[in-house]
Amino acid sequence: MRSRSSWTLPKDCRLALGCALAAGSLLSGCDGSEMTARRDAAAPAVDASGGLPDGTVPSLDVPPRTDEAAPPLDSSQLQPDLPATDDLAPPQDLLPPPLDLFPPLDQAPPPQERPALDSTTDAKESNLALGKEASQSSTYAAGAVAASAVDGNTDGNFYDGSVTNTNLDAYAWWQVDLQEAVAIDTIVVWNRTDSASSRLSDYWVFVSTTPFEPLETPTTLKNRVATWNNHQTVTPNPSTAIPVGGAVGRYVRVQLNKTEYLTLAEVEVKLGNGTNVALGKPASQSSTIAKGAVAASAVDGSTDGNFANGSVTNTNSDPYAWWQVDLGFVATISSIVIWNRTDCCTARLSDYWVFVSESPFAATDTPATTQGRAGVWSSHQTTVPSPSVSIATGSVRGRYVRVQLSGTEYLHVAEVQVMGSELPPP
Repeated sequence: MRSRSSWTLPKDCRLALGCALAAGSLLSGCDGSEMTARRDAAAPAVDASGGLPDGTVPSLDVPPRTDEAAPPLDSSQLQPDLPATDDLAPPQDLLPPPLDLFPPLDQAPPPQERPALDSTTDAKESNLALGKEASQSSTYAAGAVAASAVDGNTDGNFYDGSVTNTNLDAYAWWQVDLQEAVAIDTIVVWNRTDSASSRLSDYWVFVSTTPFEPLETPTTLKNRVATWNNHQTVTPNPSTAIPVGGAVGRYVRVQLNKTEYLTLAEVEVKLGNGTNVALGKPASQSSTIAKGAVAASAVDGSTDGNFANGSVTNTNSDPYAWWQVDLGFVATISSIVIWNRTDCCTARLSDYWVFVSESPFAATDTPATTQGRAGVWSSHQTTVPSPSVSIATGSVRGRYVRVQLSGTEYLHVAEVQVMGSELPPP
């Protein structure tokens, strides 16, 4: 049996290994002195041939020793300098790309432009009935409530959940409260489309400044004072637009002319052309009977006709008493809405004229002198507003609007609304 023996590395290799271990803090020095001492104490001597003194061959399988001298070691390999802190970072190609949370302003993406409104969006924005309080004569099922006709959805499929449905009522009705009286241009009625569309083939549309009663029928409403009405005998397919012509109202009703289920997908109430360009503008009148009855009360935005509430004009009993407003610019006027006093004396406003002109009116002008003047639009009214009347003007141009009595009487108005828009400068 071969005796156990040990193997000692050549001196130059031992020195390199000692320094490598010293870098790992396993040895106290890197000059090889300590390792040499341990070698001398524990290892047998090695002769020049690389064998042991007794002639045995080492058991380790190592390459044969050559007589060539080992190349000298670089001092930097024996005692390498520690790298700077920045050099300890991993290579940049191994790092994830930096997060650019705050890019330079000149490299930031341009702001996105607001998308243009399509016709559907425009229709929703101009629909005054949208989201307003609605009611109906009865409700057939939980999902067929009156509010479904003012939710902005014209989908006529009943099973999609946006169609109203009453029971089989006599003169079934649906109505909406706009919350304020306005000059209405158009009412659009959208029908159910999945089935039963012919149910909506004989119906009325009503507009009024006073509420409708639950038991009122088309027979009673079509003759009611200050109630606009329109009888429809053609089935909307899927919708029909009904011109209203600037009629003023707060309440809109759709009512069948027979006993039938009433189903509606949507009811849109469109405003008249333009806005009230008289609101807050300078106003004057022939005289003022009391401190609270000034001309400005007719352009304060309140249509309250109760004199005691402080928003009604009132002149003395003047010959050809008048009230007028200066719009401040030439406008295209589509309609003029006159609101009457309501607590009493409404008949005083039963014979009057409305004038529109680009030139000012004189304080002494009368209906006889004004109605035939060049460049003056005029309309003679002989019906008492109850409480209001909308007078179509046919897109007349004007800056000054006057309301004037035909005789000697007190003139009072709750509000005068001039619906139109400013003309662009020439």
